[in-house]
Amino acid sequence: MSARGESIAGRGAAWSDGQRDVEQGGERLRKSDARIADAERDLRRASDAMAKAERQIATAQAARLAAAEQVAAGTAQMRRAEADYGDIRQLPSAMDPQ
Repeated sequence: MSARGESIAGRGAAWSDGQRDVEQGGERLRKSDARIADAERDLRRASDAMAKAERQIATAQAARLAAAEQVAAGTAQMRRAEADYGDIRQLPSAMDPQ
């Protein structure tokens, strides 16, 4: 009888140990799922931030190109003005030197 009792007790302990493992494993699964969800959220946010930064870079590059074109146009305009002034200086004076 005592052997039978020990066998039953052993199976009960094994069942209790298994139940504890199931509970602990379930808790670890829930924590892992939460960490995965957090990491996926962080990845989405990082992806959005990267896309925003890429748009900002493209906008800044376009503005820089427009500014460079403006500088080139202004420089050309200044050169034309200098050339025109040189041509005007070659003309006779508006005042009659008498």
